[in-house]
Amino acid sequence: MEERRAHGRRLAPRSLRVLIVDDDADAAQMLSKLVMVFGHRTRVTFDPWAAERVFEEFNPDVALLDIGLPGKNGYDLAREFRARHGAGVFLAAITGWGHEEDKIRAREAGFDVHIVKPAEAAVIERVLACAAGGDACNLCWECRGTKGQTEVPDRT
Repeated sequence: MEERRAHGRRLAPRSLRVLIVDDDADAAQMLSKLVMVFGHRTRVTFDPWAAERVFEEFNPDVALLDIGLPGKNGYDLAREFRARHGAGVFLAAITGWGHEEDKIRAREAGFDVHIVKPAEAAVIERVLACAAGGDACNLCWECRGTKGQTEVPDRT
């Protein structure tokens, strides 16, 4: 398994490869454009069943996954990505599901951060900068010092 990449360590941020999986085409395309404005490359898929193939082809540093996907939810995708690719990919749940139990399930599935839609551009920018080795975002569980805990404190 690959080691976590320079996560939130105040190193020079770098451009990331970001996979976006969301069945809402408009939301996915808008998020892709935003991520590109921040200097990163993107691939988008609206089909959770195609996500692993796109992952293999693109080899992303970050995956932004909707949770409420048809047929295969984002929790399942996160578990599959972690099992196949280890900790080398930063997984962000970006979803309309924002209850405490949703955050706990996200952490248990292997996500690094849980972001509730509609996400502010500044939140996306902070999380991506952190994943790229820039300043700590104070949003993901590693930066918040809660990695591995079962309860998710609400500081966002």
